[in-house]
Amino acid sequence: MNERPASTSAWAVVLAGGVGSRFWPASTPARPKQLLPLAGGRPLLAAAWERAEAIADPGKVRILAPPHLVRPILEALPDADEAAVWVEPKAKGTAPALARAAWEIESREPGAVMTALHADHVIEPLDGFVRTVARAADIARCRGKLVCIAREPDRAETGYGYIEPGRALEPDGSGKSGPTRAAARPPAAFMVRRFHEKPEPKVAERYLRAGHLWNTGIFVWLAATFLEEVRRCAPELGSAMSLLEEGVEEGAEDRSRAAAFFRKAPSCVVDRAVLERSARVAAVSGDFAWDDVGAWEALARTGPQDERGNVVRGEATVVDGSENIVFSDGGRVVVQGTDRLLVVRSGETTLVMPRDAASEIKLLLERIGERT
Repeated sequence: MNERPASTSAWAVVLAGGVGSRFWPASTPARPKQLLPLAGGRPLLAAAWERAEAIADPGKVRILAPPHLVRPILEALPDADEAAVWVEPKAKGTAPALARAAWEIESREPGAVMTALHADHVIEPLDGFVRTVARAADIARCRGKLVCIAREPDRAETGYGYIEPGRALEPDGSGKSGPTRAAARPPAAFMVRRFHEKPEPKVAERYLRAGHLWNTGIFVWLAATFLEEVRRCAPELGSAMSLLEEGVEEGAEDRSRAAAFFRKAPSCVVDRAVLERSARVAAVSGDFAWDDVGAWEALARTGPQDERGNVVRGEATVVDGSENIVFSDGGRVVVQGTDRLLVVRSGETTLVMPRDAASEIKLLLERIGERT
């Protein structure tokens, strides 16, 4: 299913450079969470690739990743080749990665629509996702907006950023707009009044009552529009763009340009560097269920549980226990007579901790001197 206008060239890029330290010990720098089967029998990245292919023209999906992950990524994606991976020579955050990708796309096909996805999301159904991206692409193309995909929250989540809706956008492309009541159900498309960072629990409850939406981190825009806003809103990043513009030859010179750009570009995330500074940011409300699979607790939201609420992945068994999360990709695990534990076995490491403390894994890694 594809509702995208046939006249518009469509590209999709998948951000796949994160480490996913909250999924330690299964997730490591050499094998981060996007390469793990955390929401089914295949890596998260494989599902993201499928979504990207559903919204992009043939051959116009690219993975953005560091050099050391190229080989593992290609092993996880049998249908991809090395040309499908745009290497980030140095990790500098989402803003430089997307600026470089937008420049590559615009230099190849001026006027192309670019959708930016994450490799570690769980999204269903696929047709709802395709419909949402088509709606966002229409707004990006017809109105010159940077479009965020938002989701109506079903809980007061403290681990996500939020979008505060502004005026509604009419679906017919007329440019008319009207007020949006904060506490009312948000319209399908609207201007973004404000972004809010991950809140404390009481603030998250207030956002839920006020009608704020989750910011999924999925973006749709014309590559050219995004580059304009990078130069206007983030001059510290825009000044490095000239290093990409010095020639357009393929091959080794492409890689050297990218290396020079990433050396000069500051480390920054696209939300703060560009979107929060731009007056051209809109959003559409997604027609799909979404989870960013940010920590072990996500397994309880995105997969099956047994009759006692246990979540089991891999060669693992729970006997006389309730609400445990057990993951094994390195041998057999048996858990007996316990409740609400997180048990992870991977390689030569086994982690056992209270499930309610799983959000503290980063602090744990610091305390035991584990590198991430």
